[in-house]
Amino acid sequence: MGTTQSSIPSEIMRFYKTLIFELPTALAMDLTGNADMKSVRQTAWTLYDSWIRLANDASNALHADPSFGRLSGGLFETALLIQRASTTIRSAILANLWPALELPTAPQVQRLRDDLAALQAELQAARSAVRMDVSLDRPIANGVVGADNDGSQAATRD
Repeated sequence: MGTTQSSIPSEIMRFYKTLIFELPTALAMDLTGNADMKSVRQTAWTLYDSWIRLANDASNALHADPSFGRLSGGLFETALLIQRASTTIRSAILANLWPALELPTAPQVQRLRDDLAALQAELQAARSAVRMDVSLDRPIANGVVGADNDGSQAATRD
């Protein structure tokens, strides 16, 4: 991209000329009926293209500067160094802190989840059995099917 430093000021002038003069004029002409929407679109695209060229030229000029390259390279190296140091510190702290706080490990948590799932299935089976016994019109007292409230066996009806 053979842009020179002198193209940036001319692109700034083209951008502001389009933004301040050409676009409002095109909009006013469209509102009064002296122009069609095509001229407004064309002016808007001219403004957009000018903005893109201006941004591109400014970016190219910035990246062509050796001091910017040194600065950005140094920032990347520093960021990677900080990331590496924080990872090392975090892993060292957690390796010693986790057992000291007696926090469960991932396999222990998974075993607990499996136990809870098994208990949930057992509870669901027990609820289904109780519903069947209730539907057979057997009284339930003190957790025993067919018992009275005092715990003795109720007389069966036949």
